[in-house]
Amino acid sequence: MSICNLIKNFLPNDDILSVKKIETGNINETYLVTLLESHDKFILQKINKNVFSEPHKVMSNITKVANHLKEKQKNVLKVIETSDGHSYFLDKNLEYWRCYKYIENTSSVSRTDDLETIFYTGKAFGEFHRLMLDFDATKLHVIIDDFHNTKKRFNDFEKAISDDLVDRVKLAGNEIEYLLYNKKRAMILCDLREHNILPLRVTHNDTKCSNVLFDKSSKTSIAVIDLDTVMPGLLADDFGDGARSICSSTCEDDTDYENVKFCIDKFNYYCRGYFSETDRIMTAGERQTIHYGIYTITAELATRFLADYLNGDKYFKTTIKDHNLIRARNQISLLKSIENNFDKIQSIVYNFN
Repeated sequence: MSICNLIKNFLPNDDILSVKKIETGNINETYLVTLLESHDKFILQKINKNVFSEPHKVMSNITKVANHLKEKQKNVLKVIETSDGHSYFLDKNLEYWRCYKYIENTSSVSRTDDLETIFYTGKAFGEFHRLMLDFDATKLHVIIDDFHNTKKRFNDFEKAISDDLVDRVKLAGNEIEYLLYNKKRAMILCDLREHNILPLRVTHNDTKCSNVLFDKSSKTSIAVIDLDTVMPGLLADDFGDGARSICSSTCEDDTDYENVKFCIDKFNYYCRGYFSETDRIMTAGERQTIHYGIYTITAELATRFLADYLNGDKYFKTTIKDHNLIRARNQISLLKSIENNFDKIQSIVYNFN
């Protein structure tokens, strides 16, 4: 079925001017569709079933969250329903398609050193958490089991070491030793969650600056996008992953490990934006421990990269030799920088909330 025919399931009364495939993004197949008469634009996506095994649950979550945000008159992804009232269309090949209204006059960035952009990124995710505060997170489906279950991630890591499927353990001895030594510290949040000390919240689970839309003119944040992994979680998970990705001095596969640093200036602006929205919504336990998310998520990701390397690169897409080992070493370098700056990190967080 052609894209023009597919879009008719969502926009049956409109003629199509153009269809453009969007090459950015690593998961879903995405097209920008422009209508003939109005020139209105829409995003049409085929959901990747290899990543999301139950796309109907993904769309159920997205619809619930988008509707909740819409009630608060916020700019959100507008889900376009099919002519029979569904949030997705299932084609004859059992592929799931969805359609969103394109948000005009916006831009996004994959990573940035601009402190104003970092401030508004933190603010956008903080606002998301604040606006979803009165939504019962247990009403959302768990899209990926054990996504931030740090204990399971370390168990998987230790199994990869034990199995040594492709004879690589000997090539990563120092990295293995470091991560195992820091296992207990990395699991602090997991322990608190298991003992119900920290509440479950609606979390985004992919808090990169590329998932924020910015107004092209004012540079202010307009909306949080890519809600595929929205599900119950801890605020610290989202806060930590945002800080990990936004405040690193370099990208995740930079091999100049000495250059991988956690940037305190960036973190200050990220916190300023985030806590401007969340300072009154957190419990005492969350305020006291949210900064541990930075350490936890970085350690967790390092174990995932290294486990995948030891298993023969089965999960993460690789483009160069030893790509996952490089990523693991990069994240370990970042983790060491976080460790060295942990007192400063804690002090900044406490100053804001």
